[in-house]
Amino acid sequence: RQTAGGTPAKNIGRRMAESVAGLGSGEIDVAQLFEPFVELAVRGGFHVWLPASARGRTSYTVFATTRQRLAAEPEPFRRMVRAMYRTQQWVQAQPPAALADLIADYFPTLDHGVLAGSLARYKAQDVWGTTPILPEEGFDRLRRALIATGFLAGDVPFADCVDNRLAQEVVAAS
Repeated sequence: RQTAGGTPAKNIGRRMAESVAGLGSGEIDVAQLFEPFVELAVRGGFHVWLPASARGRTSYTVFATTRQRLAAEPEPFRRMVRAMYRTQQWVQAQPPAALADLIADYFPTLDHGVLAGSLARYKAQDVWGTTPILPEEGFDRLRRALIATGFLAGDVPFADCVDNRLAQEVVAAS
């Protein structure tokens, strides 16, 4: 692959830690990174050029079931959605350092400050959903990306895939 200037792209196929090291050594000029590697790069003196969140919401995580199961037994799903919403509200109310304290054991080799910085950036960029309602905008952005990469062969309408009724009911009731 080539960069825009015609030189070979040296960061294709690199792991993110290798990309951060490549930035530090001057071997590469730009890298696409996820947290905590963004935080590591920033702490190394590098600048976030364009956060992916600037393009708008993209929905990645969903829970899936059949429409038949949802119609036959809605109560377990309603309880799950209610718990998710409470958790989303709780996460929104917590400072990043407190969240880092709670999840640090899952990242035993990661510096606590890097973890807290990563969480602060995610929170500042408003990337975490605040309600269990799956936004059509986020679905559409992911759908377009999956079509563009060939992962999906054709259009998949939002209404054919998403049923937000329980989520809307839970949010309205609170």
